[in-house]
Amino acid sequence: MLKAALKRDGVGERHVSRWLCRQIADLLEKDPALISVGRGEAVTTFPLRRNITIDTETDAVLDQGLRVLLVQDPRFPGAASAIVRAAIKHGFRRGELGAS
Repeated sequence: MLKAALKRDGVGERHVSRWLCRQIADLLEKDPALISVGRGEAVTTFPLRRNITIDTETDAVLDQGLRVLLVQDPRFPGAASAIVRAAIKHGFRRGELGAS
């Protein structure tokens, strides 16, 4: 799923972090209550060959998302990882639906 989305969007190995930051921002813009993020994200894995760097703007957006999830469930395990995984899925689905 991740490789397909990156290939479709023309993203090379060196620009995965930038792509992921866009997906996180887009996810929180389109789903501010994070309805699409669930505990099932914990079992989803996406192989990456390099570390991902989150810029400060995306870090702030991710913090906002964490606050949303932790208000809904203060004991949500791996909330940050769940948001990142949901953002990857969101980026994949965005292309399937023909949206940009």
